[in-house]
Amino acid sequence: MKDIASYAFTSLRTKKLRSYLTILGIVIGIASIVTLLAIGYGFENFIKKEMSVFRGNMLQVSPGADDGGFGSNPLGAQSAVLTEDDAEAVSKLPQVQEIGYLIYDRVDVGYGDESYSMYVVGQTSTLFPMYDNYYVFGSGKNFKENDKGVAILAYSAANDVFKKRIKTGQVITINRQDFKVIGVLEKSGGAFGSFADSFIYFPVKEARPMFDSFKTNKNIMELHIIAKSEQVVPEAEDAIKSLLRRRHKVKEGEEDFTIITYASAMERVGAILGAVTAFITGIAAISLLVGGIGIANTMFMSVLERTREIGILKSIGATNTAIMLLFLVESGMIGLFGGILGTLIGSVIALAISLFGLEVQISPALILFAFSFSFIVGVVSGFFPARRAALLQPVEALRYE
Repeated sequence: MKDIASYAFTSLRTKKLRSYLTILGIVIGIASIVTLLAIGYGFENFIKKEMSVFRGNMLQVSPGADDGGFGSNPLGAQSAVLTEDDAEAVSKLPQVQEIGYLIYDRVDVGYGDESYSMYVVGQTSTLFPMYDNYYVFGSGKNFKENDKGVAILAYSAANDVFKKRIKTGQVITINRQDFKVIGVLEKSGGAFGSFADSFIYFPVKEARPMFDSFKTNKNIMELHIIAKSEQVVPEAEDAIKSLLRRRHKVKEGEEDFTIITYASAMERVGAILGAVTAFITGIAAISLLVGGIGIANTMFMSVLERTREIGILKSIGATNTAIMLLFLVESGMIGLFGGILGTLIGSVIALAISLFGLEVQISPALILFAFSFSFIVGVVSGFFPARRAALLQPVEALRYE
């Protein structure tokens, strides 16, 4: 095997240009695979990380018909609204342990001599405890339901928006009204990234008069629910649907609201990841098919050009197995060299993409897979040319000009 490997390597070196061009086909295919898989794995990890915020006994209700994604379509029904009265009614269901709801809008926020238009969230005091694995207080504490003139700042809102950092105990203005900062959250790194870290939170009762879209009604934007246990979530979902259908006077199948549970969210995540996987598989298959055809073509040409050489080898005792191994090792080397270069290039591209904020994951398993897969593609592509070489008759091969 050592002699065969040395012989194959020498053969590749004597035809450098052809070898380089053949290897290039594998390089492009493997680089595509590594880049796309690194992005795909990163996306999968990102989604799973975000879903960890949504516990098994939680439900979320939003106004509007189900759009098949992670939200709702407010235009999907004529009366696509949820109200505080809906929330109150839901809270009385026997399967429900806790509820929380929110509204938000963009208003002027001031600190010192600076003022910016920012997203401000009015919510119930129950929401922070419900998502305590997402909303982590770096300093201060949550507000109480009837507190007035208090606000909580997300990380960027406190540290990055204004020239001077805002600390607990200082005063900001929201819509020209003074609010004392009683808490600052740690950086979330969540689904909305720095966008969510720029929010300001304060009690919903004080927010409603400030928001033009909510000051004359009791509408809410999202209703968050904790069921008494994970086991009763399906029962709670059915009870909430039935209750809201009665309250909104809509028939089954014509709901003007959307309920998302952990199970339904994971099902939708699975569908998205399945589509991503199918896309990556398709790209990889096309790329490697092109690379494999390139190797097969090169090896067929090599067999043709070296017919007389094969006859000489057989005449001095080389077996069919040895001849076949010679060409298989040669094609395997092309695949392996292409795999190594493709993995390096794909990894560099993936890391460059990560600099733009897209999460990627390059694992040892991915690198090992790329090396192994490229070698296998090389061997498989070289099988028929190698078999043809092994079956050549020595006398006929020696006559070949």
